[in-house]
Amino acid sequence: SELINEYEVPAVFLGYPPYPYIEFTLADEDRNRRIKNAFYIETARCGALFHPNHHWYLSAAHTESDINDTLDICRKGFEFISQKLTGGPS
Repeated sequence: SELINEYEVPAVFLGYPPYPYIEFTLADEDRNRRIKNAFYIETARCGALFHPNHHWYLSAAHTESDINDTLDICRKGFEFISQKLTGGPS
């Protein structure tokens, strides 16, 4: 949620902390779908495969390093779509 706010991405996190789900909230459905796809493609390119239509899951097997690495990848994904939304470099 902090990254969503930091990058002013039109999205919300839903669910409980151990299994969050991100929902993009642009009113234009086509643009919303494109931004959602861009986020998931970018995060996969950076090394994290998230399910775009289902909750993500954390477990006791994830280390603090795993979580920090994943948050860094999410940051890259939000930065990428933030640039797309504002017309900045992609």
